[in-house]
Amino acid sequence: METKQDFKRESAKRIFAREFNMTRYDVKFDESDDKSPTFIITPTGALASRVLISGIMTSKERKTDKNVLYIAKVNDNSSDFHITASHFNPAAQQQLAAVREVPTFVTVIGKPSMYKREDGRTFVTLRVEDLVVTDKLTRDLWILDTAKATYNRIALLEEGEDEFMKDVKAKYSTDPNVFKAIAKSAVDSIVE
Repeated sequence: METKQDFKRESAKRIFAREFNMTRYDVKFDESDDKSPTFIITPTGALASRVLISGIMTSKERKTDKNVLYIAKVNDNSSDFHITASHFNPAAQQQLAAVREVPTFVTVIGKPSMYKREDGRTFVTLRVEDLVVTDKLTRDLWILDTAKATYNRIALLEEGEDEFMKDVKAKYSTDPNVFKAIAKSAVDSIVE
């Protein structure tokens, strides 16, 4: 008799662009399974195979080689996320293609991807799974939620009790004050 396994999708983490772009480590928990998700490990200890972002799309470009690829930047008041949508996810590609005017507020759920450049630097992008045009209020609420999530991760880092967080701090030599300043600056930008 077959047993039914419950499928649970990873909830999307909220991470500021500046921290996202500092990410240098990832992990795949089941190397034997090609479909097993890869998780990024950020400097404050976010473990994410899916990320929720919100901000102003400041640029969008359509690239064509053999297949169409859309590349865009979304600014969340801390830095830019680099997002992509390709033929591998036609719905996401159509959602990004449908954005007619830039700049515009958007909210995006996507999968992070890390690439090593020839010069050894790491470049992190977000592959769009879902994109909607939103508004300033949605972005501002996202900033507040993301600041709270960032402060919660920083608190765990500073406690120094959690083994995972000890490993994160060792990998990144994380200075919590840098990320407190990122969160504070983002929040200050919406209350001015």
